[in-house]
Amino acid sequence: MSLASRFLVDPGGFPASFGWTPWGRRRLGITLGDETYLLEGLAAHQVDLLASRFGAFCLGGDPRPGPVVRVSRVPEAAFLPPPAPPWVHTLDFDHRAESTAWVGVREAGFLHLGPRLEVSMWTAEGEGDMFGRAVENVLRLAVAYSLLHAGGLLFHAACVVDGDEAVVFPGLSGAGKSTTSRLSAAEGRMVLSDDIVGVTPGQAGFHVVALPFGSEFRFAGPSGTRVPLRTLCTLEKAEAIEVAGLKPSAAVGLALACTPYVNHDPIRADRLFENIERLVRAVRLRTLRFPRHGPIWSALQQGVL
Repeated sequence: MSLASRFLVDPGGFPASFGWTPWGRRRLGITLGDETYLLEGLAAHQVDLLASRFGAFCLGGDPRPGPVVRVSRVPEAAFLPPPAPPWVHTLDFDHRAESTAWVGVREAGFLHLGPRLEVSMWTAEGEGDMFGRAVENVLRLAVAYSLLHAGGLLFHAACVVDGDEAVVFPGLSGAGKSTTSRLSAAEGRMVLSDDIVGVTPGQAGFHVVALPFGSEFRFAGPSGTRVPLRTLCTLEKAEAIEVAGLKPSAAVGLALACTPYVNHDPIRADRLFENIERLVRAVRLRTLRFPRHGPIWSALQQGVL
């Protein structure tokens, strides 16, 4: 089965057949981690939409140079009809030494992984939430590769700040990330995200990089916020609260399962595994068993996580 045969009328022609047709002549800088992504080819209403979605992470005026994201329109007729709802958002990938290409429902992209990261994205959706989600999908993927190259990781995880340090709770859908985030917020803890977390190495260990990605909890900024990472913690639902250790081998498996996009890239598997191993050696490893109605933090001895 060729790339995007589930999504495109002419999968063999992608990406060459898509060309480059910008929506407009506007551009917008969005700072994510250590990079400012410069989106080009936007219409005025799209700039307003993205500025509303990403808030303080957007830069006005003439943003400083960074990875370029070329945003292009493509006719809806280039795509096969979407599956009947409800459908799960999935992408087809083509991984190569210098690039990664992907196609999904009414969206596609190409990531050039040379010395300078360059991204092209195409979407048939030019307005509203579908356009905003398409751009966010591309930015998440670009950040995942950028962090991987820098020795870090993008996690499917919740992140809660305890004191002046962060606890990251990786997990796939249904693991308890949203519940943990709600309970933590109700107890006065800062929640950096309930869905996507960036982790990057520093001189004194790893840090969580605040990103404007999330579901119920989306960090509002400022964009340069970093919090030292203390603990990597898996979640288990239980009748009573309990904290237990987590074996390094189990932590590695959890991290592999929860690092989206790059964990399906066989060409960069060695780098991903190396980054995970360094992280696992550098932080606390815990398991949190908790009742769905809480509480969490007030029921724990301070600093146990």
